[in-house]
Amino acid sequence: MLRELKNKPHQLRGLYTVDEQDTLCLNTSYEETHILYPLELPISDRYSNGSFVVDSDTHGEVVHVWKQARYEKPFSTEEK
Repeated sequence: MLRELKNKPHQLRGLYTVDEQDTLCLNTSYEETHILYPLELPISDRYSNGSFVVDSDTHGEVVHVWKQARYEKPFSTEEK
């Protein structure tokens, strides 16, 4: 549940299902790219208004979010 704040409302820019190996990336309006490791983010209380992942005053508003691709080799070249 997201509640809109009167002064500076939070806006959802991306929503992804992630696991332990996933990485999220985001671009800001100042053309900065930030990398996030979701499991390192703090857990919020149910009644919390949440927190910003990036300080919009310093780094600009988040304009694009994506989940970084993970690549795995389908076959191992090692012999057993």
